[in-house]
Amino acid sequence: METFLKDIRYGLRTLWQRPGFTVIAIMTLGLGIGATTAIFSVVNAVLLRPLPYPAAERLMRIGQQYPSGLAGAGEPKFLFWREQSESFETMAAYEGFGAGGNLAGGSEAEYVEGLRVSSEFFRVLRVYPALGRAFTKEDDTPGSEPVAILSDGLWRRSFGADAGLLGRTILLNGQTVTVVGVMPPQFHFTSESDLFTPMRPSLNGDPNPNATVVGRLKDGVTPAQALSELKSIADKYRELYPKEVSKNESVGLEPYQDLFTSDVKQLLWILLGAVGFLLLIACANVANLQLTRAAAREKEIAVRQALGASRLRIIRQLMTEGVLLALVGGAAGVLLAFWGTQVLMASVPEGFIARANEVNFDWRVLLFAFSAAIATGFLFGLAPAFQARRINVNAALKESARRGGGARGRLRSTLVVVEVALSLVLLVGAMLLVRTFNNLRGVTPGFDATNVLTFQVDLKGEKYKTTNQVAAFYRDALERISRIPGVEKAAVTNVLPLVAQFNMPVVFPDHPDTVMTAQFRMVTPEYFRVMKITLQQGRDFTPADGPGGPPVVIINEAFARRFVNNPNPFAHQLVVSRGLGEAPRQIIGMVSDVKQQGLDRDAPPM
Repeated sequence: METFLKDIRYGLRTLWQRPGFTVIAIMTLGLGIGATTAIFSVVNAVLLRPLPYPAAERLMRIGQQYPSGLAGAGEPKFLFWREQSESFETMAAYEGFGAGGNLAGGSEAEYVEGLRVSSEFFRVLRVYPALGRAFTKEDDTPGSEPVAILSDGLWRRSFGADAGLLGRTILLNGQTVTVVGVMPPQFHFTSESDLFTPMRPSLNGDPNPNATVVGRLKDGVTPAQALSELKSIADKYRELYPKEVSKNESVGLEPYQDLFTSDVKQLLWILLGAVGFLLLIACANVANLQLTRAAAREKEIAVRQALGASRLRIIRQLMTEGVLLALVGGAAGVLLAFWGTQVLMASVPEGFIARANEVNFDWRVLLFAFSAAIATGFLFGLAPAFQARRINVNAALKESARRGGGARGRLRSTLVVVEVALSLVLLVGAMLLVRTFNNLRGVTPGFDATNVLTFQVDLKGEKYKTTNQVAAFYRDALERISRIPGVEKAAVTNVLPLVAQFNMPVVFPDHPDTVMTAQFRMVTPEYFRVMKITLQQGRDFTPADGPGGPPVVIINEAFARRFVNNPNPFAHQLVVSRGLGEAPRQIIGMVSDVKQQGLDRDAPPM
């Protein structure tokens, strides 16, 4: 131990005596370790750290499995799965589309985002309100008193953390709702969920696959066993309700965490690999600096060997100096990573990375930074240590001995080759990213957003309960907006392009057993002209196609290619499932494809 402490003291003294070398090496390592640690902190929070629920690895997402992936589920299937399954402690469902609303009763009126959840939701997650109670089965019963559970943030922000709020009422979309609970501060199910209400008002027997279903496996049950049981249950459901199941549909299962990570998993691992290469380049640079420094210390090392120091003792001293240098560089890297992570997350668009609010420096990140520092210390410390083994003591002690040599030159050349190779890998990766970016810039999204201004209106409450009331509001709003100087056209849509939405079941009346799925948009006349979406065939919507008019629909080219095997698509009618009415809708037009799931993906049927 005493010898080790002497090595540390001597190493610190030699580094202090050469401040130029020390500062450059620390800066190089700090940048490499800092960049790697910053990206790892994101990887750790998003991919490696379990979801913040007890035994989160037992949580599974359950849904309708299609060739394109796992989708949500409608209420009938969810209830059937829950009743029939023996593999899960229980299942829950939740749905966020349109679950928010206008809230009054706090310090001021505001719009809040929300989730509609089944009564078992908090039990499945094993997270319960810090104040009050969770939902009960009675809360899900039609006709029961409307209730809500608030997030801790909403409770503090709008109600001043008033514990007396429990049992009192608030106004949500003009409806009186009783507050029955407040969630703990650390509970952030989604970054925007401020309020939870029972799912009862939204599902109501709706077969559309809008709800996300999550279940908790019983102890001892594997995901494979649960999936096997679910497939048997799905077969039974198909036998009982054949018209509600499409031919290409089955049931699927995946770890619940995959729901939040699948979109960014590959990107984050690629980024971590890229900064890993950057760290290796930093190590090679410092190793070259160490070799240059070792050349100047040949005589010193030779003297120590002549005085009886063993080669192992010399190598240990050099490795100790390398690790000391790396630890200081690692400390600088941690500070840089802490700052860099904040800048990185602030620059990422909201919602782009799930669990972004959980990115922080926990023990895993610090352990990673410490391990990276130790590993890099040994890695770049190998070069001078290897060189020290080859020192000729007699030659080094002679005044005329040349510094340098073939072995050291070959080692430096090797390090240069390694640096160039790693840099080339990064350069090729960067060029591919630039090419991908340029390709995406050249992609035609199918619409033109130039000079298009958008804003969102949420109509809730008694005043807008019927379709006619909502239509009257938008009709009046569009009329008034169109009269504003400078406004050429105005239209309404429920979802803008490049915002992927859940699919709706679609059926051709002459083939009722074949259920297809497609995305849908509700738009007003002029929408396609406002967005400059090309009408390929047929006609556009007109005011006569609104409420009270004949049911009609416009499809896109992707829908026609996949589902309409007829050069004349207007010969067909189709039924869009509940929520838009069961009446067959006549196809009156076909528009060009518009990107919905990203510029790098084909436009979906719509």
